[in-house]
Amino acid sequence: MPTKNKAVNTKLRGDVSHTVSLDYEEELSSLKKTSMPNKETPTKTTTKTTSLEKAEKICKLIATFIIILSATFHFYRLFRYEKGGQTCPLLFESGRWIQDKWQPDGCMIHEYEPLEVQTCLQHQEVAIIGDSRMRSIYFHLADTVSEEPVKSGKKHENLYYRDKKYNLTITFYWMPELDQESGTLFKSWIESGKIPHLIIMGLGTWTIKNSKHTAVVDYQEQLKSLSPSLNHIGRNLTLQKLFTIANSKTRFHHEPQFIWLMQDPVIEDRLSIERKAITNIQIELYNYAAKKSLDPSPFVHIMNATTLMAAGKPDHSNDGLHYDSFIIKNKLDAILNSFCNDFVYPDDASCCRDLDHVTQLQFNTFAMLSTCVILWFLMFICRKRRDKVVQSLSSSELERYDASSMFPWMHSEHMYTGIKAMAKLAFIILYIFLADSSLLYDKEHKTYSHAAFFVPLVIIFIVALLTRGSTKNTEVLNEDQMLEWKGWMITVLMLYNYTDAQQILPIFVNIRLLVFSFLFMVGFGHFTKFWYSGDFRLYNVCKILAHLNVFCVLLCLAMGHSYQYYFLTPLVTFWFFVVYVTMALFPRVTSNIVEENPKRLFLMAGKLVILFVFVFVVWAHENVCDWLFSRIVIKELFVDVNGSVEKWRIHSGLHRYAVIFGMLCGYIYVNLKRLDLIKDTDNDGNILPSTKYTIATMVVALCALLGYEIQAFTCHSKSLCDHTHSIASCVPILAFVLLRNLPGFLRTRYSLLFAWIGDMSLELFIGQYHIWLSNDGFGVHVLIPGFPTLNAIVTTFTFVCTIHEVKQLCSTLADLLVTKDVRIMLRRLIIFIILMFIVWWHKTHEKKPVFYV
Repeated sequence: MPTKNKAVNTKLRGDVSHTVSLDYEEELSSLKKTSMPNKETPTKTTTKTTSLEKAEKICKLIATFIIILSATFHFYRLFRYEKGGQTCPLLFESGRWIQDKWQPDGCMIHEYEPLEVQTCLQHQEVAIIGDSRMRSIYFHLADTVSEEPVKSGKKHENLYYRDKKYNLTITFYWMPELDQESGTLFKSWIESGKIPHLIIMGLGTWTIKNSKHTAVVDYQEQLKSLSPSLNHIGRNLTLQKLFTIANSKTRFHHEPQFIWLMQDPVIEDRLSIERKAITNIQIELYNYAAKKSLDPSPFVHIMNATTLMAAGKPDHSNDGLHYDSFIIKNKLDAILNSFCNDFVYPDDASCCRDLDHVTQLQFNTFAMLSTCVILWFLMFICRKRRDKVVQSLSSSELERYDASSMFPWMHSEHMYTGIKAMAKLAFIILYIFLADSSLLYDKEHKTYSHAAFFVPLVIIFIVALLTRGSTKNTEVLNEDQMLEWKGWMITVLMLYNYTDAQQILPIFVNIRLLVFSFLFMVGFGHFTKFWYSGDFRLYNVCKILAHLNVFCVLLCLAMGHSYQYYFLTPLVTFWFFVVYVTMALFPRVTSNIVEENPKRLFLMAGKLVILFVFVFVVWAHENVCDWLFSRIVIKELFVDVNGSVEKWRIHSGLHRYAVIFGMLCGYIYVNLKRLDLIKDTDNDGNILPSTKYTIATMVVALCALLGYEIQAFTCHSKSLCDHTHSIASCVPILAFVLLRNLPGFLRTRYSLLFAWIGDMSLELFIGQYHIWLSNDGFGVHVLIPGFPTLNAIVTTFTFVCTIHEVKQLCSTLADLLVTKDVRIMLRRLIIFIILMFIVWWHKTHEKKPVFYV
């Protein structure tokens, strides 16, 4: 790309579309004049820029070293030390409580809802064997799948539950001690061939209570004697699974299991007199004996994590022996995660779940990225070789040398820059894929606390206030101010996602307001740009669209997600296009046209009214909205992975008036300036002519903000808040704009930190789902296991450094992709259409695995 255009893109990168401002030659000349007031300025600016670039390079090198070191550590631990290439051992063996959520070491479990349990256990037989502790598990499971209360039955008898609707049975076998009866039960299953698909067994407290200390030897021998039967049952379950797969028309996901539950610890001071013999020392001894006896069997899964659950919550036991429904539900969730995850396939689980199916489109994407890496390597070698050869050649000899080359494009600076950027992105996307779609890195649940959300937020805002700067542009919502606005908003948004703060309704309401604000800036910023420039060239539009979507498109192809998965990018892209079409369509109304004919102002007002009516009609009728965005030509841009436009309708509908409100504010603003009713050219002066008016307006705006926050705190449900969101959000945004811009000392100063963050806000929002969060945003990415606070700091550092590099690489690619040469753009348009056809073909011919939700 020419140097002239590149300078414009670098200087104007903080436009409201998050990428670059329009490529206006007139702005370029004015920027050059204002940026060099004297001879000393360029030297100082260059020194500062060089120092900043050096600091950025050092930080990125440190981040790269951390990522490589952590990847090596996790790779060793994955295959050599802890996991053995699987996540089920993590679920069965270890874990800890994070507030009231159970967290296995390294993976995430799903909290199963009744409908999911019914779906998972349909056509299944479940057997629960043991004493009163196991009986409580039976009752909890039966109550979960049953629509009516389950009869309690007698205490020391077998219990049976059958659900005809889902064709599932749950049987409890009263077997408080290991004896001959245990072997008889297993032999009857083997002889009849009717072996339950899921067997849950655990006992030992009766043996401890009724026997002497030496009974543990008999307990261990009894378990060893049952090993042949258990192995036989395990083999039959495996063969039964294979037979079902071969003969069933539907996919059979379940892995038949025999699960042995270790005995929970007791709270000794709460035990009744007849249970005082049951001590934790004896329980540990019996658990050790069970592990020694059953661990060699490949068909028995020993669940030790349930004992850790009980040990971590002793307050949930009233009698010291039995635990309440909270602990029982978490035990069942652990069991169901091991048995059901590959059947139900919940999004927020990574334990005992197969990796996502790598599609042919993903495979081809990585093949293309690998090709870029190889080309970069070859071009690097060729360029080095060429540099040595041409040192002594004249310019004419150099031209003849390049002309004689078999591959002249290998020496093209333009081509080398693009291939180099793609090669670097290939390594970054590989890291993203390994972080989120493999077993290499640990994944943990998000947890909310007021300290986790507000303390980092306060610290960041304090640091941001200490990094103040003055802007040369004093206009309302100037470039630096918009960057700052986007910066602190994306910081709050990401912290909201990291801490799982959506469960706090007032925070949820304010986060919706921030998304509304992003789209407000799209409307206001692009309206004023088009208004003053009158430049509607497709080149500028393509440049903005390219900067908006390069990273998002690459992630969609590499991660197998739909375009709508990264909902903020589709929202910003769509509404920018709406602003462009509204302004570009006949009759065009711009600043120059209005100066010649002021009556044209009414035409612009009419356009805004028509746009409002159109948006109101489309989003007020679900059928109309679904039909409009489901057309074959544009369908792939709006459907989710299931081919539905429902998510798009919901997301866009919530904020449907944000861009129109931004355009309206821009329309009012440019006309007030035209009539000299407001003046924002003074560095320290107020916009309004009187200080009294300024103070009064600020008081009203402050009251409006407080009123909105009162509404947010008194709103009782998300549905009620959403109902008023699209209209009510206009009030606090206008209040904020007034408070931020009325006094000159606030309008002309901004936070350098937030402006720096805001410059890459869209990339931060997209990338957070994979290398700051994990498991598609449901968990958090773990580089340093066992140290949550240190891990949060390190992952934040590596995440920001990675995204900063992504921002630079994607800007380079976007600049190279869009050019003013019509012939080159036509060729690239044809290539783009072919690529879109390839993507469409892959999506329509890809065989999707069947999952039951």
